[in-house]
Amino acid sequence: MSNHVGRVVSDSPRNAFLGLAVDHSLLLLHPHNGNVATLRFWSNPRSVIVGRGQSLKLEVNRDFCRKNGILVCRRISGGGAVYQDEGNLNVSLIYPRHALERPNDVREATRLLPSLIKKSLEDCGLAGLTIDDLNGVYLDGYKVSGAASYLSRDAVLAHSTLLVSANLENLEGSLVHSDGTQRRRSRYAPTRNLPALPMDAWRSSLVQLLEERFDASFKQDVLTPEETRMAERLSETMYSTEGWIRAGERPDPTP
Repeated sequence: MSNHVGRVVSDSPRNAFLGLAVDHSLLLLHPHNGNVATLRFWSNPRSVIVGRGQSLKLEVNRDFCRKNGILVCRRISGGGAVYQDEGNLNVSLIYPRHALERPNDVREATRLLPSLIKKSLEDCGLAGLTIDDLNGVYLDGYKVSGAASYLSRDAVLAHSTLLVSANLENLEGSLVHSDGTQRRRSRYAPTRNLPALPMDAWRSSLVQLLEERFDASFKQDVLTPEETRMAERLSETMYSTEGWIRAGERPDPTP
């Protein structure tokens, strides 16, 4: 193992605005934190997250969300709309663009994390896993994980979801289903929760795969005060604002 160091952080944001803002702060501050990569495990409270360029009207059942206390949010990465709650585990990976074989290739950046998640699930005994062309991970034909990424000038933010014990009725009710053929629409896929997993063993497997990929030793860590302050500011001034949530022409995400 080289002298390169990565970090593993876990947190439970009070709402999805802050959850997304923490990812954003980790991306913006990554070039300055001295780590080769940051792996983050986290879960949002009940929410629907649309991709950066998506239309709320085409993706979200707003009436259902209002009646069921589901927060509607927008992230900086592309990809399709997703429902999240405490039964959905988010996995984020922030790392330098030069770690990619093709640093300008968003597809390569998006593919890395779900491919490692698939391998780590297989290491824990799950069979029948596949990845589609949009980097969704499927178990026996049912979607259990989605992925998206965003490239800043220096770094990559990649995040994936993992359906562990999510409320699938809320998932189905909160999203507008589509075959994805209309421009900017998410492609609907039947979903399921994963079978019972040894979560500690799975996390260890994923960390080990990342250590091999980045030739680094990953250590448990916590968010720094600077990361926390920036996330709070982004949550307040960007993610929770109607201008961002309803964005057609989206503001510059740099604070």
